[in-house]
Amino acid sequence: MPQDTSQKPAINNLPVLRKQVLDEIEPKNASSPAVSSAGKDSIAVKSRPAALRTVPAHPAALVQLAQEKDAVADAPAALSIHRPKAVKTDGVHLTRKSLPRVKKQEKSSVGKRSMFAAFAFALILLAGLLAMLYIFRVQNRISDFFIEHLPLPAVVVGGSLATFKEYRAGVSALETYYRAQPDTQDIPDQSDIEARVADRMVDNLLARRAAAARGISISPVEVESTFATLTEGLSGEEMVADALQKLYGWTPEEFKSYVVRPFLIQQMLHENIAADATLNAPIHSRMEVARERIVHGEPFTDVAKEVSEGPNAASGGDLGWIGHGVLLTDLDAAAFALAQGEMSDIVRSPYGFHLIFVEEENVAQSLVHARDIFFNAYTLEAFLAQQKKDTAIVQFVP
Repeated sequence: MPQDTSQKPAINNLPVLRKQVLDEIEPKNASSPAVSSAGKDSIAVKSRPAALRTVPAHPAALVQLAQEKDAVADAPAALSIHRPKAVKTDGVHLTRKSLPRVKKQEKSSVGKRSMFAAFAFALILLAGLLAMLYIFRVQNRISDFFIEHLPLPAVVVGGSLATFKEYRAGVSALETYYRAQPDTQDIPDQSDIEARVADRMVDNLLARRAAAARGISISPVEVESTFATLTEGLSGEEMVADALQKLYGWTPEEFKSYVVRPFLIQQMLHENIAADATLNAPIHSRMEVARERIVHGEPFTDVAKEVSEGPNAASGGDLGWIGHGVLLTDLDAAAFALAQGEMSDIVRSPYGFHLIFVEEENVAQSLVHARDIFFNAYTLEAFLAQQKKDTAIVQFVP
């Protein structure tokens, strides 16, 4: 028997019907009825042609429509799961785009913290090492290793450095030297030895800086020549090495470095300073004053006793009877060019300034009885003392 299909939609046309219904369903709220006046078996739609104003409700269609409506309503929430959310952390909004940059910054921050921790640890380690060496004076394999391989400062003079290794070598050499002496009564105590070594290091650095400033240099040939002179009483390299080891605990090369080279620098600097007219001008002026006093009538002997720096000052500068060749060349020439009772002009020698006075003469025997007034030239000791006042010096050792 044929079924009546006039009152219900065809199931095969449900997709079309669903679209129409989804497009036309009005939102429902508490004030609008759940069904229209067309009957509770119909769905309320917007105004359309009369044929579509009410759509007969089919149970299967209603179930599917309700499910699809719920799915559409839930779609934004479902889609939001895949959206990059902005999360605020430490004042920075994080998104998918900014996340790699933030991670990179975090890694950089971790790296900086690690570097800071390593640096702090190194500082603590260095402080402990310095305290061990400079305060507690610890001597062991650890301290010896660092002294040997690091330029740890013992003395700093105007930017020039003498290392703790050199200081230790000097102290050890001086201790060895005193122990090697037959009379042990005169051995200074440890603090005195350390002070002597530190003072000598300061003088050597000052002399080295001054020599460089004045264009003074020492060649390896000069070092070798002086070393040969100092050790000429010993025959053979083995004997020299053995003697240096017993006296100082040094090898020949260490002796050249710690003794011969500094000695040559100071010797050449002394000669350079003694000939420096600017440095010696005040001394020359003092000698001129002394000469003027004698010219104006004061006895040579009295002035000599008062101002002379020579070894015979107490006797009025008496040199006694002297013949040719006894005095230095320039002094000899000045003395034998004078007549009895005459005084020379100021005479310059490698050691300083002189006035020569001939008290008596014996022409037959080519002898003169002479006196002198002597002023030392500007000395290396005076120069270094002035340099100590003018130069920044830092000592990390006694």
